[in-house]
Amino acid sequence: MKEFTSQTGGRYTYIDDIMNLQNLALAFTSIFDECDNFIISGCQVSGTSISAGYVYINGKIRYCTGTSGVSKWPMYLYENNSVERVSYADSGDKIGRNIYGCAVSSSVPITNDVLTEAPPQFISIASDGTALRLKEALFGKYALMVDSPNSVQTVQKNVVIDGTVIANKDLTAQKGINLTSGTAKASITYNASGALSIQSQLNGKPVYKVTITEDGAIQFYIGDTLLASLDSNGMTLKVSMSLNSIKAGNIVIASNHIYNTAVAADTGSININMLGYNEGDSYYRDTKIGDGKNTVILEITGKSKSSIFYGPVKISHADSSILSLKNASLPKTDNQLITCLNWEDKNSEQIGYMGYSNISNKDLYIKNNIGNLVLNNDVYVTGKLFVGGIDVIARTIEYPKDSGWIAINVQNCGITTKLYVRQVGKVVSIQGELHTHHSGTIFTLPNTIDPPKYKIGYSHNKGRGNWHCTIQGGQRNCVVDYCNNGCSEYIGFLMTYII
Repeated sequence: MKEFTSQTGGRYTYIDDIMNLQNLALAFTSIFDECDNFIISGCQVSGTSISAGYVYINGKIRYCTGTSGVSKWPMYLYENNSVERVSYADSGDKIGRNIYGCAVSSSVPITNDVLTEAPPQFISIASDGTALRLKEALFGKYALMVDSPNSVQTVQKNVVIDGTVIANKDLTAQKGINLTSGTAKASITYNASGALSIQSQLNGKPVYKVTITEDGAIQFYIGDTLLASLDSNGMTLKVSMSLNSIKAGNIVIASNHIYNTAVAADTGSININMLGYNEGDSYYRDTKIGDGKNTVILEITGKSKSSIFYGPVKISHADSSILSLKNASLPKTDNQLITCLNWEDKNSEQIGYMGYSNISNKDLYIKNNIGNLVLNNDVYVTGKLFVGGIDVIARTIEYPKDSGWIAINVQNCGITTKLYVRQVGKVVSIQGELHTHHSGTIFTLPNTIDPPKYKIGYSHNKGRGNWHCTIQGGQRNCVVDYCNNGCSEYIGFLMTYII
């Protein structure tokens, strides 16, 4: 570029000097070559007036005189070019200047411009002064502005920011967001199916990914393997889950325990299979408890309300009553109350039972369908005993009791004696041989022999003297009550009494 300069002594001014100055001005104008038409300064709207200012239209800087009394908006600042003729030395007037002016109107002329031979270009300005101005036309085109007049600024290429980016409002990305830190990388994107995908990969390890589908489901992946899915119907796991404890509602599962942790009362409970399909009661449910080796120990059938134990049942408790069988609806006075303990074979055929099985009476039945009933040890019957429909106890009473002959041991005698007792009905007879003692007990009646009701006695008056013994009423011992030189003899003995 040529710059005008002069020294002391005076110099001529040439047309080149003027052209150099003009080129310098045009060079400045070239800064705006890539810009749209815009207002450089001024041209502010105040009521119905537009102030004067400078504008850039169709590659030229122009002065706009402004206007007033505007009644229609928007208004247009359009190029209004003309030429000026000047006198030339070699001839008459010729074009000496191009005038790049600006006019203001509510419409733009459609006739071609004198200089451009094309319809005039323009700037539109609204009643609130909104128009393309220097800030957004130039700086907004090549730089991010701290206070842009536009609602949106667009950067065509990549932007690298070394500092921290702080957004006081929403941060919007049309594509995705990528994060990198060394060999670790992460991204937030929408995939082709419309699902939001958040994924991370560390040091070449598998890609960990979380997606939110268009249906609102949250899915968890390692690589392309789906691990779990969470939606409005709940969570579905494709792999096992390991937790120290699980709490659902009032129930906690921890270690080897399942318990109600929330109800501060003795009525806190755990309900198993109380609800069924879709949390309703459309279908019954069975409950099975196993032994850890794929074998059922306890099976509860919901439809039949029956329970099957596949093993022995042991009840350990200190109460006097440890097992009660209760009818839930009938009282004991109703003959319809029939309840039994059944024994069945593998084909569910009954082989025996015990219980109330006949609605015509209130009798307790015990029956063995395949064998006999065996009662070990003594059996005590406090009521009647029927055999074949006959009261055998009452029938036995009709016949006299006969104990048969029972040997009695004579006491205080060093030799064997032979003394016997027999009861037939209400008559008791004691017969045999005994040795008379001077005093004490001679013998004792067995417990199977009824004692005399009143006192009885026996006298021996033979030989050297007299000897007498008695049995008191209700007693079984026979004792010596008198002896006068009548002892130490073997005598025949007979004592009979009626009870």
